[in-house]
Amino acid sequence: AVVSTQSTGGVAIIKCPARSKAILLAVDYHNHRVQAFDVETGRYINRIKDPHYIKYPTGIAVNPTNNHIVVANWGTDTISVHVTSEGDTDNYENDKFGTLVKVIGDNDGIKFTNLTGITVNSIGNLIVAHDSKVDIFNGDYQLTRSFQMKNEASFFGSLLGSFSLSSLDVRVCVDAKDNILVCNANNHKVQVYDKQGQWINSFGKRGSDECSFESPVGIVVDHETSEIVVVDRDTHRVMFF
Repeated sequence: AVVSTQSTGGVAIIKCPARSKAILLAVDYHNHRVQAFDVETGRYINRIKDPHYIKYPTGIAVNPTNNHIVVANWGTDTISVHVTSEGDTDNYENDKFGTLVKVIGDNDGIKFTNLTGITVNSIGNLIVAHDSKVDIFNGDYQLTRSFQMKNEASFFGSLLGSFSLSSLDVRVCVDAKDNILVCNANNHKVQVYDKQGQWINSFGKRGSDECSFESPVGIVVDHETSEIVVVDRDTHRVMFF
């Protein structure tokens, strides 16, 4: 069984106590698949492919309450939900790995645009960031609330974002208190909201100094140390806060 998971952008880690090992799940954007590897050895374990829904996958998370693998698919504007293994085992090499159990955004009245950022909090709530909006789903993947991200981009930055691929780079994660952290390549900031979607604060500005960003495209929080890690694309660095 899974006891802890963490994800950011296109990768997710599953820790498997029964085997004292960790599994790395990685989205493979151009090959339209998710691949699983042994973290310690790098050995390939399995993959998930679905010709109907997994197209240009951009984000992945693991639900700690039921071991579901949740995939954001930019090519279909859907989120596909898959099982990790059959029953209460951690055998990721069996043929049940990746079986589709649910699709969100497919003829259910839910619409995603520029789908990239997803994460799952400690109680199994799915959090989806797309364009300037964040959607929160309960453990049954039913939409419970939505909120608009605070617009802190300059006029020029907002205008440029509407004509560039940077508008696709919205990433999201949660901290140990299930606060929601969002980074957006357009506004060069990290924004923090509580679990209900109420704005708490933000940090960062556009630039190349120690507290600035140039298109942040990845974010994760170490739940043991509360350290925030941000991948800043255009300055080619990983930053720790």
